[in-house]
Amino acid sequence: RDAYCHEVGNSKDYSFCLTTFIQILANPELYDGKRVLVYGWANETQGVVALFPSIDSMDSAELNSSILIERRDVDAYVGLEQVLQSSKDHRRRVQVGGVLHVNWPTREGAGRGPRFAKITQLEEFQ
Repeated sequence: RDAYCHEVGNSKDYSFCLTTFIQILANPELYDGKRVLVYGWANETQGVVALFPSIDSMDSAELNSSILIERRDVDAYVGLEQVLQSSKDHRRRVQVGGVLHVNWPTREGAGRGPRFAKITQLEEFQ
């Protein structure tokens, strides 16, 4: 159990780290590789779903503060995609759960922060 995670779920073996989008942006190393549950604004464009911390961030296309939702788990992804496609402008505030992976810079001098993050193994969304 980690002090920065609020564990939620029906079982000790199957739980999520409930956190905020801002916490993930501020401290990505704490959540890298963990099963997280987070709210954000989801946008579907050309078969890609991205999650943003706010509607303003999404409208400004701030990709440096977005989390991509990987299309690995087809059933959950297609369900999320259908929900977004049925909403106005293919976007909506959602809660998603899955494993967070951060892509860190690989060359020296590239900066401290991550390039972008993605959620794989999408398990839940609302």
